[in-house]
Amino acid sequence: MGNALSRLVRTGLSLTAAVAVLGACATTAQDSAAPPIGGSDTLFAKLPQEIRDAGELRVAADAHPPYRIVEPNGKITGIDADVWDALSGELGIPVKFESAASLPAILSGLGSGRYDAYNGPLAVSPQREEALDMVTWLQESISYLYETGGSTGVSTIADVCGKRVGHGVGNIVEDMLPKLGDWCVDQGRAAPTAMPLKDTSTTVLALSSGQIDIAAMTESAALDLIRAQEDKYDYVTQGPEQGAQIFLDAVVSPKGSGLAPVLLEAWQRLFANGGYEEIIQKWGLENERIDAPQLNPMSGQTE
Repeated sequence: MGNALSRLVRTGLSLTAAVAVLGACATTAQDSAAPPIGGSDTLFAKLPQEIRDAGELRVAADAHPPYRIVEPNGKITGIDADVWDALSGELGIPVKFESAASLPAILSGLGSGRYDAYNGPLAVSPQREEALDMVTWLQESISYLYETGGSTGVSTIADVCGKRVGHGVGNIVEDMLPKLGDWCVDQGRAAPTAMPLKDTSTTVLALSSGQIDIAAMTESAALDLIRAQEDKYDYVTQGPEQGAQIFLDAVVSPKGSGLAPVLLEAWQRLFANGGYEEIIQKWGLENERIDAPQLNPMSGQTE
């Protein structure tokens, strides 16, 4: 395979197997301070001491297809699984996904030290950079998904006006939807009614059951749903005329934890060795790729 995503395979251990092995010999790994996986060419020695001592990276995981798909057995698949496989290979430490209920709970968990990191989608903003270290790796836009066979009557962004719009609580839609509402009013239409829900999966279920008219989400999530059921869904996108903007998406960690600079270096390696492009191609994210990762681009802080 010859790239960053296959690094764990070359070591002879899957990520799950690596965690199991580490659990059986945690004392030895901590005493020797040797990287549990990946060899001496990883960034393990640069990780914060407490993460090295723990022998794993605790990553928050909520249901947010196609980022995170929670299988019936609890296994996490999707973009996030591939991203953390690749980062794990560069960092030299296994990743442990920890189930999380919602974005507010995740942000609280990052602040309390329950989680070491989270991979959104979470838009970069000056306010968020005050509490979190953010390493960018993708760009996104806001999309409004609807069922093509329904009676919603959506064909342009103007048709979202006056509709019941569901979205995951705490995500970037909460900032963009009021701007769309202002535009709707300026056009002589009613503003959409915001209906915050637990997460993207819950939002899609609400759309299917008729509880909402439209599901707002990132464009990558909308495209994934259309690919899976191309005759069922379509979407319209909120543009600059409606107050929207392309926003940067980031892997986040607690402010000043020391993890972010190492994550930045891991991403830089993936951009250089083809691992990043493999993720982009696999998940059809060509419109969302960026040229290079950045740490805290809004504030310029190095941690």
